[in-house]
Amino acid sequence: MEFDPQPNVFVIANDNYYTPARKIILCNVPDAMLVYTGQVTNPATWESDFIEMFAAELGRRLAPVLANMEVAKFEAADAAQATATAMQAEG
Repeated sequence: MEFDPQPNVFVIANDNYYTPARKIILCNVPDAMLVYTGQVTNPATWESDFIEMFAAELGRRLAPVLANMEVAKFEAADAAQATATAMQAEG
């Protein structure tokens, strides 16, 4: 099969075999392939494999930032403790 990504005429229709009827795409292209891109705004509808992949990628990208934030918190706490100790010593 030769891949020829040319746009073709299609029609959206209803398949009344199902109750309720489902939308279908009709075209006159043998072995047609469809690439569908949509904006999904409800994470509850995401596939479980996608959720796992998304969480792993998010963790991979956020881990260094979160680790640096923890280091910054400890450094800030140490600085605050040093300031408090110095103020007590001055009396």
